[in-house]
Amino acid sequence: MHRPKGRMTDALYHRILDDAATLPLITHVTLNGLGEPMLDPGLAERVAYAKARKPEATIDLYTNGTHFTPARAKALRDAGLSHVYVSLNAVRADQRKALMRVDDFDSVCGYLDEIISDSGPMRVTVRAIWSNEFFEPADIDTFRARWGEHAHATLENNWAGTMFPLPMKRHQPCARALGQIMVLWDGRVSLCCLDSEGEVIFGDLTTQTIKDVFNGPLATASRHAHAEGRRAEMPLCAGCTSG
Repeated sequence: MHRPKGRMTDALYHRILDDAATLPLITHVTLNGLGEPMLDPGLAERVAYAKARKPEATIDLYTNGTHFTPARAKALRDAGLSHVYVSLNAVRADQRKALMRVDDFDSVCGYLDEIISDSGPMRVTVRAIWSNEFFEPADIDTFRARWGEHAHATLENNWAGTMFPLPMKRHQPCARALGQIMVLWDGRVSLCCLDSEGEVIFGDLTTQTIKDVFNGPLATASRHAHAEGRRAEMPLCAGCTSG
């Protein structure tokens, strides 16, 4: 990922959540895109603000687990976090090190065992995105046996065609395109979470409302293309495995 990286300001975060609070159709708030949320020292406060503004919404986030300690988990649970997805992506230390470039498999597993035992109403899902480069077929059974009802294994996505190409263009609509918006740290709204470089920008929440962006010409045209079977007209969507 080469686009500029940063942390959303509190002022912008509050502006977006205050706007979301006026829109009953928003029922799900994910508090990170492609960054690592545990690096944000104010994360628990952001969870609490989202919960206060959208009390009926599902508030979730994704983390690689490195800094997801039991103490951090308790603070997030108490702040109102509904669900956390932990990308372990391994059944052995060497796999995680090769894929994630971190040597912390045992410590993260230890954290997760303790967190799951005291998660209360907060759901914990342990994720593995399978790649033939790193995993054997039997690993998926090992992973599911290890994590039980908390395990979620899925195939590797090709990140809008940037990781590996598809032999043909896709036409069926994608749920991400039809029902989600992706807000980057600087307030711009991009095509979706798989548009890692922010190549397609629908609007900017520093100056626009969520409704303005969602109903704007570019976002509307994108949804129409998907709904009408014209997904292939959109370069990033045409060769993406998401759907």
